[in-house]
Amino acid sequence: MPTLKTLNKTASSILNRLVSAIEIGGSKTIENSGGTFMAVVVEHLEENLYSVGHYYQQDGDRMSDPDMTFYRQSDGSWIPVNCTQSPTGSYTEAVQFEGGLVVSYQPRNLAELVSFANLWMQNIVTQQNGNLLGK
Repeated sequence: MPTLKTLNKTASSILNRLVSAIEIGGSKTIENSGGTFMAVVVEHLEENLYSVGHYYQQDGDRMSDPDMTFYRQSDGSWIPVNCTQSPTGSYTEAVQFEGGLVVSYQPRNLAELVSFANLWMQNIVTQQNGNLLGK
């Protein structure tokens, strides 16, 4: 399996701060924008697998805008696994795992998700006024 494209150093550092101190099954919400921007919800899904998303309610349903799942590799680098965007009804899967190992990936999808995540992580810091501490 070739080396997979991962988040850049800046985005990785931000993601490390977002996921810090969350145990498996746990989550935290970060809302430091005074309601100007959507809160960031971070969940620790399983070992080395995390979800980061913005959510809102529409007709009683929880909508993601977006929700991305990330995998932290043993070397500390981050791979975006998938992304859901409820407003457009889109779901993009870049990497499939089995038993903690990559079994397949879509290079084009992975490149798109890495590019988006690199920008999004920086936007999250700006939107949350640099404060990534959550509840």
